[in-house]
Amino acid sequence: MLRYPKLLLLLATCLLAFFLVESGLLDWMHGITGTLGYISVFLAGVGYSFTLTTAFSIGAFVELSHQVHPLLGGLIAGTGALLGDLLIFTFIRFSIHEEIQDLMQVVSTSVRQLMHQPTWFERIKPALLWIVAGLIIGSPLPDELGIALLGHAGRIHPRLFVLLCFTFNTLSATAILATARALS
Repeated sequence: MLRYPKLLLLLATCLLAFFLVESGLLDWMHGITGTLGYISVFLAGVGYSFTLTTAFSIGAFVELSHQVHPLLGGLIAGTGALLGDLLIFTFIRFSIHEEIQDLMQVVSTSVRQLMHQPTWFERIKPALLWIVAGLIIGSPLPDELGIALLGHAGRIHPRLFVLLCFTFNTLSATAILATARALS
């Protein structure tokens, strides 16, 4: 039996998304997203949070960058991404939390052995988890990983979670929209 079956499934969905995008099997979606403006940006924001649809969402942001204002589009996409992150958080809390805890225990043990100072690492571990999780959530990397790290950091206050996810996703979506607009 596999030790981390749900994490392996997550990796498999990343590979599937890459294959679908690279093969051109999803080119038909361009016509649908290009006509809805800010609604498409919101839907792309929801998809930005999920591993399987992150690449598609970035493509939608690039395509929509000339139809929407980058700041307003970023705020709307950030709201959509927050909705996606809340769904992921609920899934992780009730589904793969045990696997993440087990994996983090293995990583913590390895890092402690490398540092030879377990007390030093234990003191900075919560802050380090929040920083790394925020960067992952704001990047095109899978939000599931960042949210799982937050779940391992201890009790998460919902307002702080919402603020972190909204801020990092909004900044990321705004940067993608503004960069795509500037480069084309």
